[in-house]
Amino acid sequence: MLDKFLNPTPTFYKWDKFWVGALPALVAPFIGVVVVYLFAFLNARYNNHEDFTPHMFLVTMQSKTAFMRISTLSCMLNGFVFFFFVKKDYNNASRGVMLVTMLYVMAILFKEIL
Repeated sequence: MLDKFLNPTPTFYKWDKFWVGALPALVAPFIGVVVVYLFAFLNARYNNHEDFTPHMFLVTMQSKTAFMRISTLSCMLNGFVFFFFVKKDYNNASRGVMLVTMLYVMAILFKEIL
C-alpha cells in the first residue's frame, strides 16, 4: 500500500502529484479555525458588544467539547479540497488529501482520548 504513495501511478497531468494535494490539505483546517474565530469574534462584537480576544478563543479550545467540534468542522474543509482534485481527475493529489485528512483525524482522536 505504501508503494502507491511512494511510486504514484503516472498520469499526463502536470500537477497530479501527491504533495500538490497534501499541501492544501495541511492548510485548509487552519483556515477553518481562523474562520470559526472570525465568526465568534463578529458574533461577540455585534450581538453582545463584547470583545472576544484570541486568548479567550484558545482558552475555549482547551475544553474537550469545543476542541472536538471546532477541529472536526475545520477538517471538513478538506472534503472540498478532495472533491476538487477528484473532479479534475487528479488521483495522486486526492490521495495526498486523504492521507493528510486521516492524519488530522487520528491526531484529533488521540487528543480526545488523552
